[in-house]
Formats: sequence, C-alpha cells, structure tokens
Amino acid sequence: MLPARGCAVERGLSAATDDPEGPTQAKTDRWVDALVATCVGLALRLGAVAWAGGGSMPGDATFYRKLAQRLAEGHGYTWSWPDGAVTPAAHYPVGFPALLALFDRTCTLFGAAPGDALRHPWAAQAFTAVLSAAAIPIVFALVARSTSRRRTPAIAAWMMAIHPGLVLYAPALMSEGPTATLLAGAALLAARARDASRTRAWAWIALMGIACGVATAIRPQSLLFAPVLAMLATLSREGVGARSARAGGAATLALAMALAVCAPWTVRNCREMGRCALVSVNGGWNLLIGTQPSATGGWAELETPMACREVLGEADKDACFEREARALILRDPVRWVALAPAKLDATFDYAGAGPWWLHASRPDRFGERAKVITAAFETLFERLVLLAAALAVARLGPKRAWGRALVVVACIFTIQIHAWPAFAALALGAFGLDARLRGAFLAKATGIAIAVTIGVHAAFFGGGRYQVVLFPLLVALASLLFEPSPAAKEVA
Repeated sequence: MLPARGCAVERGLSAATDDPEGPTQAKTDRWVDALVATCVGLALRLGAVAWAGGGSMPGDATFYRKLAQRLAEGHGYTWSWPDGAVTPAAHYPVGFPALLALFDRTCTLFGAAPGDALRHPWAAQAFTAVLSAAAIPIVFALVARSTSRRRTPAIAAWMMAIHPGLVLYAPALMSEGPTATLLAGAALLAARARDASRTRAWAWIALMGIACGVATAIRPQSLLFAPVLAMLATLSREGVGARSARAGGAATLALAMALAVCAPWTVRNCREMGRCALVSVNGGWNLLIGTQPSATGGWAELETPMACREVLGEADKDACFEREARALILRDPVRWVALAPAKLDATFDYAGAGPWWLHASRPDRFGERAKVITAAFETLFERLVLLAAALAVARLGPKRAWGRALVVVACIFTIQIHAWPAFAALALGAFGLDARLRGAFLAKATGIAIAVTIGVHAAFFGGGRYQVVLFPLLVALASLLFEPSPAAKEVA
C-alpha cells in the first residue's frame, strides 16, 4: 500500500500520462469539464424553476418558507398562530429555514427588505436550484480522487447535470436537495483526509465533521455519517489493526465537531422548548406515523392517541407521541419489524419526488400526464444508475465470495419492482472490496449512505423523496463503470 503522499504523486503521474501537456494542463482541462457541466446543470435547474416555479408550496415547503420568513424578518424561529399567539418552534429542523433566511438577508445587501426574497417564490426556488447544482463539482472532485483518468469525473459531472431526479426536484423548497449536496461534500472531505498526511488528515476530518453538523441541522439523521466516514477515511489510509485506535479518535473528533455545530441550537431548545432536543422535536411524531395501527409503510396522517389529545406544546406532544409509539412497538414488535419492507419499498421502489412536487405546486403547467411520464423516465434513469453502481463494484472485484454474490443480487433486483434489496446488497457488497483499491473508498462511502438511509426509514417510515440524498454518491460510484481500462483496480 502506498503512503498518503505517495498516492498523490502516483495520481499526478497517472494524470500526466493522459495528457501530453503534463499534469498541470490536465488538471486545468479537468476543471473546464467540471465548469461546463455545472453551468449546464444549473441552467437545467433554473429552467425547471422558470417553467414550473412560483406556485403553491406543497408538503413541508409551506412550513419551511414561513419559518424562514420569520427568521429573516427578525422574529426568531417562532410560529404565529391564527389567534395571534406566538410560540417558539422546533418541530421542523432549523437548518433549511436558516439557509433560506440567510439567502434572504443576503438579498437585503442589494436593497431588498427583509423577507422580500422569500415572498417572491422564484427567488427562493432559484436559490435551491443553485444548492442542487453545487453538488456537480463536488461529485466531479470526489470521482477525480478515485481515478487518474480524465473522462471518468467528466462523465460523473454530466450525469449529475442531467439527472432528472435532481433537475426536477431542484425548485422544491425541501430539505433533501441541500442535504444531498452536503453529504457529497462530507464524502469529499473524508476522501481528502484519506489522501492527506497524518497531521493534515485531522484538519480534514474536523472539516468533514462540520459539514455533517450543518447537514444534521437540516436533517438530524445526517449526524450518523460523521463518525462512520471518519473511521472509513482513517482505516482506508492506514489499514486495520493497531491503527484502529486512531480511527476511533477520528470518529470522536468528527462527531464532536458535528455536535459543536448543533450545540447552540440544542441549548436554545433546552431554554425555549423545555426539552434538550439536538435539533428538532419531531422524532416521536415520525416514529408514531410509522407505527400507528393504520401504518402501511409510507407517510400517513397521524392519528393522535387518546393519551396525547390534551397535551399541548410541540416538545411535550412529541414526547407523548414517542411514548405511545414505543408502547405500540413493545406490545407487538413482530408487526413493527414486519412493516420494515413496506417502508423500504416506499423509499426505494421509485423516487418521483420532483414530478410530484411540480405537479402539486403548478398543476396548470405540470399536469398529471407530465407527472406520470417524467416519473417513469426518472425511475428508469435511477435504476440504470443503480445498475451501473453495482456493476462498478463488480468491476472492482470483491475479494470474498459473499461480496461477489451480493453484487449479483444487487444487479438482479435493479430490474425488479422492489428495489430496496438491490440497495441493501450494493451497500453490503461494497464492504467486500479491498480497501487498497482505488475506487473502494467511494464504494464504501456510498454503502454507508445507503445503510444509514435503510436503517432510519426502516425504523420510522418511508417516502420516495428520502432517496434523493443518495443520488450524488450513487452517480459518483456509477461513473467508475466507465473507466477506459482496469485502472480502477490499481492500488490507491
């Protein structure tokens, strides 16, 4: 196994062989590829905003927007009720409304009044489109660290640029798009830590923890990525065994940095909500939605238990819902476990989040027929990406028979109605790769993202939009299938 600095040198020499003008010119040309793809991807996303933006705000978008407006106007993270009462809020994670409010306050530097940009729906939707497009150069850079070939990162960037699931969902004022970009960024920072010297690796691990902390403020389950990615980066760089203590230290550092990002908000929740929730007080709601007697696996209107009907306040109500959900699970754990496949079906069979949102927001411009056609096309595209990712892992060559068998299972289930076994098999199969292989880190980071998504939604409830956070990493892994030679198997 090459030392970290040796890896960087070896990659540079390999890049030089692809371009007769040398590694500097090759690197410049690579980033021209990334820039062009990013511009095209941004244009497509802004085109979706121009075509179907400006409508209603379906689903959680209504609340994100209103909460962001109140933040931007200086009212704090509060909710104004019809009777005039104003109460502190924490049901929805603060991260995405805070990003929208920051965008709005930035617009005030150019003469807008606080809240004006958020009252103009196209402006806020254009901002989310920019956040979505930001994942394109991140994926490009992530793939560039997994190959010495110029064209493979470019393929990944163009797949990201035209990805229908990301293009059509870009106008949605929803949290999955920004989270997808942040998690791809966290994976890139972890890859930098893997390639850095031991001293510099700690700095990259800390930055990765911060990125996961911001993602946690948007979607709390993102906290799980920080320690696991840190351990993966350390073990991929130094190997398993005596160095596992350093992997534990890296995991602790990443987790501490992520928690430090959220700490001020946690303190605020202790003070304002009477409950020291890390980010939000909706875990009980979500657990009960996926556990209540009428639960079928996906989102459903919550049926308030009798014990909670007289409980007021967001935090107290959520705590009551959590107690009732736990009681239902303990009363019939077999039923709760048996619901898991249905929850995963709802999450992984097909996303269709963008077509759903555009149709619900602007049915006059994005009718039922457009929704069905684009959702079918998106599903086909995503299944092809999933198949390419599985074949990329197969090409890397899992060293154990069980790893190879899992990749076969993943390929088979990409063409079945129920896709979650393909995701699960891909995640497990990726961990059968030799850590020294050039693409193994990317494959394992993608496997971690899949495993976290499966675990969270098997416990709570599923939905197609929750798959969106995986798209950048899946595209990055899928692009390794298009390596022009077996260079993917070179030792990294």
